[in-house]
Amino acid sequence: MPDLAPERLWWRAAASGPIDLWLPKMPAVSRGDDLPDALYDSIVVRHLRPLDEAMRRHFGLSPKVLQGNATSALMGAVRTLTRRAPHAPHPPLPLATALLEREPLASAGTLILDPLEYRRHNCCLYYRVSGSGYCDECVLHRRGHSSRGAERVNSAIT
Repeated sequence: MPDLAPERLWWRAAASGPIDLWLPKMPAVSRGDDLPDALYDSIVVRHLRPLDEAMRRHFGLSPKVLQGNATSALMGAVRTLTRRAPHAPHPPLPLATALLEREPLASAGTLILDPLEYRRHNCCLYYRVSGSGYCDECVLHRRGHSSRGAERVNSAIT
């Protein structure tokens, strides 16, 4: 697993849209760790916890919203990797499942494996943006009912 320590990552805020992230140098690769534990340490411990503390301190953001956003992004990555790299040496769903079984991500939503579905336990409030809709994982999204713009949201995360 690449060393993605926070001090190695660079970022640039954009006026709108996603934040640019990159590594200035190719990271070292760790080979001795158990992959699910290494992912948990890198993603949850070294990145999400400090981000959660900063967002709460500076903006009063609920940690549940950040955890829901993280799990939603994780499931979007699972769908993309499953579709684009179906024969990857490390299938993404078992790795994501291992992350979603541990706190704080475990309490952020419910994963159903057959058929693959994830439902957040909170809402990021994206539906309140003009012209948007509910994402597939939203707690407010009712099965079988799409809101206007939902297809656009789904295509952006899948």
